[in-house]
Amino acid sequence: MTLWEDGSIRIGNSRVPLDSIVHECTSGSTAEQIQDDFPTLSLREIYGAIFYYLEHEDQVEEYLQRRDQEAARIRAEIEDRPRADALRRRLRERYARLKSKWHATGPPLGGLKNTQFTSSVPLRPVLPGAA
Repeated sequence: MTLWEDGSIRIGNSRVPLDSIVHECTSGSTAEQIQDDFPTLSLREIYGAIFYYLEHEDQVEEYLQRRDQEAARIRAEIEDRPRADALRRRLRERYARLKSKWHATGPPLGGLKNTQFTSSVPLRPVLPGAA
C-alpha cells in the first residue's frame, strides 16, 4: 500500500484507494468480486488490503472517518460558493432571455456571433416546427 500526498492510502501501484476495498469487503463482496470491480488489482493485493484492514481495524476506521470528514468539508466549501450560484443564475437568465427572443423573432442574422459570447462550434437553436 502507498500513502499519497493527498493523504489517501492506495493499493499497490494503482489508484484504487483502501477506502474502496474496505467498503466492498464490509458490504459482503468476496476478493474475486472486488477484483471484478477493480481489475487492475491482483488477488494478492486485494487479500493483502483485506488482511491489513482486519489486523488494523481501529486505525483504518479512524482513517476512514478522517477521509469522510475531509470529503464533507470540501463538499460544503464547494457548495457554499456564492459566486458560483450567482454565475449559474445569470447564465440561466441569459439563456431564458435568448430562448424567448429566438422563439419570438428567430436567431440573429449570421448565427450567434452577434451575441455576447462566441463558440468555435456553430450553435443552432431548435425552434418549434423547425425541421
